[in-house]
Amino acid sequence: MLEENKKKKRCKGSITSNLNGKPSKEEIVIARYLRSKLPIKEGKLAQMTVLIFDGSEAVNILMESKWATGQNRYPLLFTNRHYAVDYMNQMLMKNLFHRAMKIKKKSKKKGDEKPVSSKKKNITNGQTEEKKDSAKDTKKKSIINKDGKKARMKLEFHEVQEFNPDDPEGDDVYVWIYEPFNPWKFLLGGLVLLVILGFCLFPIWPSELRSVAYYGSIGCMGVLGVLVALVILRAILFGMIWVTTFGQHHFWLLPNLTEDCGVLESFKPLYLYESKKSKTKKLKQQQQQEQTKDKGLTSATEEEGGKSVQEEQEENTSTLETDNNDFVKKKNE
Repeated sequence: MLEENKKKKRCKGSITSNLNGKPSKEEIVIARYLRSKLPIKEGKLAQMTVLIFDGSEAVNILMESKWATGQNRYPLLFTNRHYAVDYMNQMLMKNLFHRAMKIKKKSKKKGDEKPVSSKKKNITNGQTEEKKDSAKDTKKKSIINKDGKKARMKLEFHEVQEFNPDDPEGDDVYVWIYEPFNPWKFLLGGLVLLVILGFCLFPIWPSELRSVAYYGSIGCMGVLGVLVALVILRAILFGMIWVTTFGQHHFWLLPNLTEDCGVLESFKPLYLYESKKSKTKKLKQQQQQEQTKDKGLTSATEEEGGKSVQEEQEENTSTLETDNNDFVKKKNE
């Protein structure tokens, strides 16, 4: 009992101390540990991409960490889940992360939905199932961007800045503000500075290096000139073919040259040719296919409707025959 009380006192003292001000070394170490263990998720906050995490996942990771088990002489900070939540709240107060909430999409009103007749539902069950599958596919496509990447979650700052991992609605997320030190960025920044200083000291360079830089700059200018000439030439070719064929034929030389892609991909394919006649043929074929599908559905519905009418007539005749037979039997008796 005494040992448990000592542990609790030590935990309370470490959590409640230094609430205001800069984060301590221990808090920075724990923040770095969480950044490395939590799954990386992206969100969009005020038109900026941010890294986000779930509060319950962070608490679970802390409860499984060395600060909860006390291994390798680590201080026992999280003997209880309540202490982990308090510690995360302390880190939030020191601006290591912020609380945000998901922006919900507005749902359509009930009056806007078009009613569907019961007959069509009964007749075209297969068609309704296909429509449901297509609706699911469209939802999946809406989540994915044109580039093939998942769309980022839209967020906004929460009015109450508190750490609350047990959110019943699940709309709360937490945005990372702390960024761990990256040595590669430091090295790249130093290299950029050295290159700028080297160009500033160009007059002091030896004559051999200056001649190499001179011929290299001429080569770069030549490559840029060739690219500009290709862009102008492809535009002239497209305009001439489009004018002479009255807009019926489109011809692009190196169509990916000005697109946002890699160096090798910008030169593939070599040309792209399109004609409006082929497009109109494809559209007509698609329209014909759709019309044939609609005709097939309507014929199926008419056949089923005709069958139902025939069945009703047969039932009516059978009931009349039974009534007549009963009447005849009564008369004979």
